[in-house]
Amino acid sequence: MERGRLAAIEVEQLRAGMGGLSFSTEPISPSPLASLSYQIASITALILLVPSILFMLFVERFLRADVLSRIGR
Repeated sequence: MERGRLAAIEVEQLRAGMGGLSFSTEPISPSPLASLSYQIASITALILLVPSILFMLFVERFLRADVLSRIGR
């Protein structure tokens, strides 16, 4: 009897990942607000993208080596 119980415990430990905790997850039901939060996140990303593109264009246009070499003259 004791040997059978130990074998069952070993099988459970193997299933749980070598002695780790075993747990189950609940499925997440999609809420109507989830799509709204994705829209807000994408709009925010686009708004934050504009200054970085403008800065990139500024650096490309004005901070070249030949332009910076004229400043020291």
